[in-house]
Amino acid sequence: MQLEKSEFVKIKNSDTIVIYGCGYSINDLTKEEKIKLSKFDSIGFNFFCFSLIPTTYYVVREQSNTPKRQSKEENESVFYDYINKHYKKSCLIIHDISSHSLSAINYSAPDKLNKFRCNYIIVNDIKLNGNYSGVDRWKNTCIMTDGVIHGKCTLNNACHIVVNLGYKNIIFVGVDLYDSRYFWLNSDETRFTLRDKKLTYQSEHPTSKNVLSMVSEIIRNYPEIKISVYDKKSLLSSVVPIWGK
Repeated sequence: MQLEKSEFVKIKNSDTIVIYGCGYSINDLTKEEKIKLSKFDSIGFNFFCFSLIPTTYYVVREQSNTPKRQSKEENESVFYDYINKHYKKSCLIIHDISSHSLSAINYSAPDKLNKFRCNYIIVNDIKLNGNYSGVDRWKNTCIMTDGVIHGKCTLNNACHIVVNLGYKNIIFVGVDLYDSRYFWLNSDETRFTLRDKKLTYQSEHPTSKNVLSMVSEIIRNYPEIKISVYDKKSLLSSVVPIWGK
């Protein structure tokens, strides 16, 4: 069911939000740690749904939406299956990419929306010149009327959303960056999307420099927001403190 703005804003239930990435350190989370983190609101994207860790929000945008992003294990059908079975309580934030990606699967199209069994909102997906992150604009826009800025990776979308919703504390979990392993693969397995870029699971994540730059911009533009990272090995630990330390 599509939510009205008045319904969507009521979902926020804490001042702290966990932004889940898909790094291999997700596998290191113990049952107790998952319970501890579940006390906060949370947001996931990509194929984080493979973790089965519940989230408050889920960004629907890039999941296997082009041939290069599709495989036997990662495809549109698999995504619908996981979301509808395991994320019924999440609010989907479905991006309308029709203004810039006409050949990609657009999950906001009516025939695609009908396949979801969750509450959702639809937001316009914005790409600025040079894939600029637009951090300085985030709090001065409404994601439901103005849209969400993509930047150079979908983590940019997630960060824009949580800053715009007024969260006071952000905890990054599973945003490793020091390598390119994904938690649902074997520890020595290279994801097919990386092989196409001539990278391996051992390579520093291709978005690392952009992510570090974006987080540094958030710190400069929104000093009132406390940002931390859960995994002390994450490259983010060079710009934000370890959570709980």
